[in-house]
Order: sequence, then structure tokens, then C-alpha cells
Amino acid sequence: MVFEHGEQRHTLLLGRSGAVVGRDPEAALCIDDEGISREHAKFVTAADGVVHVMDLDSTNGTYVNGERVSLRVLREGDEIALGPDVRGRLRYRRTGDDSVGSRLTERQIEIACLVAEGLTSAAIGERLGVSARTVSSHLERIYARLEVRGRVELTQRVIAAGLGPTRSAR
Repeated sequence: MVFEHGEQRHTLLLGRSGAVVGRDPEAALCIDDEGISREHAKFVTAADGVVHVMDLDSTNGTYVNGERVSLRVLREGDEIALGPDVRGRLRYRRTGDDSVGSRLTERQIEIACLVAEGLTSAAIGERLGVSARTVSSHLERIYARLEVRGRVELTQRVIAAGLGPTRSAR
């Protein structure tokens, strides 16, 4: 993630333990700006690779795409504003097809991965504690968002994105 402050550029590498951005010299990314709190926001990458931002009760707020947030899942290309003057943009460095992760909700990604494992809608529903009808509704939205026609194309996209099983795993 790259933040811009005036003519300065600051790069924040995100790890699983999280990274605090603020004015505090001990922060993972220290930005010397009066509009930034000492501990302004924390960025965390979940086990599934999804990045979250959490405002740490900052004075001037944390914004994602212009909306003030306290906690938010970030998507590729989201603009993050810390206070009035610091701007950043989330960019993933991925290989393969990243459109799956950037176009689907966390639940939809979970369902898509279970489809790629070969589970039926009923089996997915049982595993997730929802009805097969709910799974089918999710699948309809997934197909529309990814512009795929069925389970085979969805499985191919999930594997290409590095989210599902590989041929050697089967």
C-alpha cells in the first residue's frame, strides 16, 4: 500500500500481524502530519488474504472511498484517507487471475472455493450452516459478477486466482 503526503510517498507492507500507521515513531509507518493521530489506523491481512482497516479512534478519521469508517474490508483500488491530507490506495501484488477476490464478498469467495472442491450446493449449505437454496442464490450472484456460465468455469477461475485446489491436489 502506498500513501502520499504532499510530495512524499510512503510504502506500507502488510503482514498478518497488522501494521499501525500514525505519527508515533514506533508505528509501522510513521507519517509526520498534524492531521494524523499518534496511532491513527491499523491494517491487517487475514488468513484468506483479505485486508481490513480499523480506525484507532483517530481525531480526524479514517475514510475509505470518501466514507468514514471504523472497520472495513478493503478491496483492490480502494482509496484510503487518513485525516485531511494523507491518501493511500490498496494494491495487491498477485499472480494469476485476481478478479475473483476483488469482485466477490468473503462469503461468495468461500462458496466459490467449495464449488472448486467439487461440493454440491447441499453439501456446501451443510458445511456453512445455510440452506442449499441460499447457496444457489449466492451462486447466481457469483456467476453474474464473474460472468461465468456454471460450476466448471467458476472452478477454472478460482484455480487461476490461486484460491482453490490444484489438479495435483485432486
